[in-house]
Formats: sequence, structure tokens, C-alpha cells
Amino acid sequence: MRKRTFLGLAVAAVLGAAGTTGAAHAEMAAEITKPVTITFYNYNLATASAGADATREMIAKFEQENPLIKVKTVGVPSNDIITRLQADMAAGMQPDVAQLVFRDLIYLASDLGAQPLEDMAGAKGYAALTDGLIPRGVDLGKINGKTYGLAYTFSTPILYYNADLFRKAGLDPETPPKTWAEVKTVMATPSTLDPVIKEMLYIAVSVTNGCSYCVHSHTAAAKAKGMTDAQYAELLSIISLAGKTNQLALGLQVPVDSAFDADAAKP
Repeated sequence: MRKRTFLGLAVAAVLGAAGTTGAAHAEMAAEITKPVTITFYNYNLATASAGADATREMIAKFEQENPLIKVKTVGVPSNDIITRLQADMAAGMQPDVAQLVFRDLIYLASDLGAQPLEDMAGAKGYAALTDGLIPRGVDLGKINGKTYGLAYTFSTPILYYNADLFRKAGLDPETPPKTWAEVKTVMATPSTLDPVIKEMLYIAVSVTNGCSYCVHSHTAAAKAKGMTDAQYAELLSIISLAGKTNQLALGLQVPVDSAFDADAAKP
């Protein structure tokens, strides 16, 4: 097996609407003069990880520096957070801030009535919130020129690939694709995998990594190569099921059965 690292992004998005449709204008208070509680939906806190520990440390520091503000956290798995937001907002229990993967930000702004920071904080407040942040990082949280989220964490998700399959396809596993042109070459190289299956695998990995561009471009490629609507629907159901069972197994720390553990079977 080999691994490649890619840049991943999570954003902390600010919600300021009254419901799931339409957008109620909201403004940030110029000054906090009495105790207030804000809710923060966070998927790091849904796992036992270094990310969860770092989040708790960050919140504790924030509360220490802002004694009148209490942060009420709600841990929600990343694959479930948009569904949870919709349900709670419909019930009148919308959070103030939510940690999202980048792919969900457009939906949050267009369908869930999130408020842009420019409108909520004003010019001075917005400048203070973005001071010191990498400009291109700030741009990633913008939809139609307005900022709906700020980069919360940059990470390096890892993609593993099977070196033996590379060799069987006539490719060199020591020099994997590094550019779009190289990826196109690999996808077009005749191999034991059907071209449609290749594209469907690419879609599944792209959904997992939250790459909207890759999902759309390879969905179009898969359909051009013969993927039917029924196959696409089944693919999405498999991706959804895998996401849920992955989170469950990860959360419960389920050990690998010896029958499935390839490493354990080695002499």
C-alpha cells in the first residue's frame, strides 16, 4: 500500500437565520455586558481524538478570556451534521456556530439561511475577525463574495492506493499521479477495471474527501462512459451506508476480526 496526502478544510460557519428557509438579518453585539450562552456544533467532539482535546482546550481558553460567554458544545459526526442542523433549526433550536466540512458551506448559505459575517459584524468587526488569517484561507469560506465561514482547521487527509493494482494496470506505484493531466492518463489507461467503475471509485473517494469539483467532474465522466441513473443512485446509497458504518465502527473502536485482518494473517 502507498499513501498520498491532500489538503483538507473544515470551516466554522455562523448561523443567524430564524429558520430553514429565508434569512433573518442578524447582528453581532458590539459589547457583551451580561452572561450569554452560544451553541457550537462540532464534529471533532463526536470522536475520541487529538482534535477533540484541542477543541476543548480552545473553548476553555476562549471562555477564560471571555468570562461572560459560555459555549455549549454539541458533538455531531461530520456526515450527520447538516441533517442535524436542518432538524434542529426546523424545531427552533438552531445553533450559533457549526463546524462543517467545506462541501457543506454552499448548501448552508443557499438553503439554510446562514448569515454572512460582513453583514453580521460590520466592516470593523469583520476586519478584526479576519485579522491575521491567510487571505486565501478566508476566500475558501466565501460564497458569492460574502464570508459564511472561517477556516477552523487545515488538515492532511490520507489516500491509500494499492501498489499491486498499479502494477497490474501497467503503472509505476513509486510515481503516482501528481497533476490533473496525469490523473486523466491513469483513468484512460486500459486495465482490468471497467472505465465506469474507475470513475465511480473516483466519485466515492471525492465525496469522502469533500472535493465538490472532483465529485461533479467525475460524475459527468462516469455518465459519459455509461453510468446509469440507477447505478448512480446505488453508488450514493453505498457511500452513505459506508459513511455511517465507518463512523459507528470508529466511535465504538470495533477491533478488526482476525478473518479480515490481512496483517494478522502474515507469518
